[in-house]
Amino acid sequence: KRVKIVLFFLKNSIRLSRKQIRKPETLVSFGGFALSVAILTASLTLLNGYQQTLKESLLGVNAHIYIYNLTAEKLSGDDVTNISDFLVTQPEVDSFSPVIMTQVMAHGNEQVKGVLARSIRWQEERQPTNYYRYISEGSGELLGRNDAVIGSALAGYLNVTTDDIVSLVSPANMEYTIFGLKTGDISINIAGIYHSGIYDTDSRTVFLNEGIFSQLTGVDGRYDMIEVKLQAEHIDRADYISYLWNLMLDQEFMIHSWIDYNSNLFTMLVLQKWVIGIILSFLILIASFNIISNTTTSILERRREIGILKATGCSNGILRSFFIGKTFVLSMLAVILGIGGGLLLAFLLTKQTFLMLKGDVYFIEQFSVRPDLSSMLVVLLISITIALWATITALKRLSKLTIIESIRSS
Repeated sequence: KRVKIVLFFLKNSIRLSRKQIRKPETLVSFGGFALSVAILTASLTLLNGYQQTLKESLLGVNAHIYIYNLTAEKLSGDDVTNISDFLVTQPEVDSFSPVIMTQVMAHGNEQVKGVLARSIRWQEERQPTNYYRYISEGSGELLGRNDAVIGSALAGYLNVTTDDIVSLVSPANMEYTIFGLKTGDISINIAGIYHSGIYDTDSRTVFLNEGIFSQLTGVDGRYDMIEVKLQAEHIDRADYISYLWNLMLDQEFMIHSWIDYNSNLFTMLVLQKWVIGIILSFLILIASFNIISNTTTSILERRREIGILKATGCSNGILRSFFIGKTFVLSMLAVILGIGGGLLLAFLLTKQTFLMLKGDVYFIEQFSVRPDLSSMLVVLLISITIALWATITALKRLSKLTIIESIRSS
């Protein structure tokens, strides 16, 4: 008989729970909980997307390992040959190329800007950077000796487009005459425009043929560095590989990896992501007080049924399981809706154009959505834990109700 009463109460509780979902207080308490979960989910998703997009963009426009001369001098032709012979024997290497770089002034349509001119062996099919992938206008083929590809932000600043002429001025081609300092301009033709999404690259990079650098630098046959692209499975081991290569080359050259240059940045991003996650978790904690209020109200409304069950011998533990089970179902529904709503909110933020990132501050200019399973599991675990804590806190009221008090007050 006691078991029948318990089963009847459980069935009645489930039916009443469906009605309770439609109550304003239930919608407010669990709706606020779902909104807090959505905000946390959207924030972690966007931060993870920013981190992944930034990493992919940086590795797309930059090589993975850089090899320099130990001194301030450039790499000679013999150095390049020796390093090339070594690199072709390394299974981790995907491609490599020597690079010449120099600072110049670019002048176009009454605008002047300091830029970085760098050589590119555009004829090679396998490049250490995703050169051809980021050509947004024109062609990446520098068929003419003075052809060039410039970054999209730089083209916008100089107010030039493909087939326009830009003048480059380098200290190496300046001459002192009896009439003063004479600048030797080199005119280049814009064959293509390059858009990588990395503001620093797009706003100051000019890609040129190697042959023109003898005029820009006054040095012929020497290179600033050799860029190396690794196989995909070895990218995250770039710092260790550069250390091994340094030993294998008897420390004759200076070798750095992309991790050496960017480790602090990505460590900061990971730390920032989880600090923001912890802070926003307090929103869920605050929203859980509504769950405490809702559960307490539910207990007070059902004191008669609780008194009858206690009179038939039902323990406080069984009664707690009723309310915990009901709240757990509602909390899971709120969490699922919150996570789904957070992902939708993050997706909508990537499509809007009102709130754009400042490229000169955040490196990239647009949000991206990259859901991360570990982040979603953390959100789920935090949300359910807080919801159960709130329910258990509210159920302290249940153990204080006596049988006589419950029945008389109904």
